[in-house]
Amino acid sequence: MRFLMGENWQTVPFTPPHIDTPVARPQAPTPALAQAPAPPIIPDGPTVARVRVLQVSTVPAPGTAPYKDCLTYLRLQIERVESGHVTGTEVIGAFRAMTDDVWLPAATYAVGDRLTVTMVPMDRADRAIQSMQRADHLNDFTHAVFFITKESKP
Repeated sequence: MRFLMGENWQTVPFTPPHIDTPVARPQAPTPALAQAPAPPIIPDGPTVARVRVLQVSTVPAPGTAPYKDCLTYLRLQIERVESGHVTGTEVIGAFRAMTDDVWLPAATYAVGDRLTVTMVPMDRADRAIQSMQRADHLNDFTHAVFFITKESKP
């Protein structure tokens, strides 16, 4: 599901066929709809934050997957925003976990680890990153996904 939601799909123009039946007019919003919360604000530029790992995905061992590069998805709790802006207290961090069949540090992060990360919204990451194979075992489709451009352990 995340692959369908997270990719930058091309828009295909569509002209609906002519229908001779009357078109229903939109109704005024009900009070419940008018008071719905606004969608979360997603920053344009990078955000630097201190985070704690809440949940991890399993990264395949080098040489066992049909691909040499992959991302891993981790659920992160925002403890402090040092610069930039992010709403909410949790995000999904997309970390580079394997490059050229070699694990990177993110492949070994564990629940409870604290990190300082620089992140950008996934839809603003390079297209090569957006199309990279992903290790995603979170089953979390409610939190925004951010690509982690830089990470360090304090």
